[in-house]
Amino acid sequence: SLGTRLNRLRREAGLTLADVAATLGVSKPTVWAWEKGKARPLPDRLEAIAAALGVEPELLVATPSPRAIDSVIAECRSRIAEACGTVPE
Repeated sequence: SLGTRLNRLRREAGLTLADVAATLGVSKPTVWAWEKGKARPLPDRLEAIAAALGVEPELLVATPSPRAIDSVIAECRSRIAEACGTVPE
């Protein structure tokens, strides 16, 4: 998740929540909420967050693998079919 990546990248950069918050002009609880998945930063802020962490913005954006997407679709089809009393096909 984005929060997990933010936390890992911040720690790898040797930064505290307060360091990142001060650089971005937000509160420490805001950065904490991003890392814990309680809130999400605005999309237009991702570039500034990446700069504060010293990484490329692409590292903050997760791209699910095709296998992961196929798995979610299969699971949803299965649940829908079960709810409707039919088979996924």
